[in-house]
Amino acid sequence: MSFKRSIQPKFHKDYHGDPERRKNWIVQIVSDIYLKGEVTEEEKVKLLDELQNCPLHNTLVHSPDLVEKIHIIEPSQELPEYD
Repeated sequence: MSFKRSIQPKFHKDYHGDPERRKNWIVQIVSDIYLKGEVTEEEKVKLLDELQNCPLHNTLVHSPDLVEKIHIIEPSQELPEYD
């Protein structure tokens, strides 16, 4: 069996039309799962259970708190590196 997953966000209709970009948010994320080959009903149920319990799924269904911080550094300091 081969597997392919495609995740494509769809943006609010004003995403490109709003010059101040104040109304921008993702309104839908489509996750398409393609399975090629023989798959039993039991395997499909198990895969769906795994997908519905993955960290990405759980994060999108139960929105996390968003913490935004502004850090002011001196011009002579280096910006931090992120992994």
